[in-house]
Amino acid sequence: MAELTELTLDVDELTVGDLDVIEDMTGVPFQEALALLEKMSTKAVIAFIFVLGRQQDPSFTVEDARATKLKTLAHITNGNGNGVSTDPPPAANA
Repeated sequence: MAELTELTLDVDELTVGDLDVIEDMTGVPFQEALALLEKMSTKAVIAFIFVLGRQQDPSFTVEDARATKLKTLAHITNGNGNGVSTDPPPAANA
């Protein structure tokens, strides 16, 4: 698998099948999955990386999505130039 370097989320470019996959993988309706992505929910992150990665490479797998480096997430935008907040939450003080 080639390492993904940039993922662009343009909702208008997603297919109904993509929405179905995202809903199946997250267990919530698509709009809620978008909100979960902004909160860095692991299931949502994996689902969106999987769908977007598959657009670039049809052989891209869920395991490939899980292996994608977090730095790639800093490049997810919503297609109109506005970035989706992908900063990890601050670490809890122990």
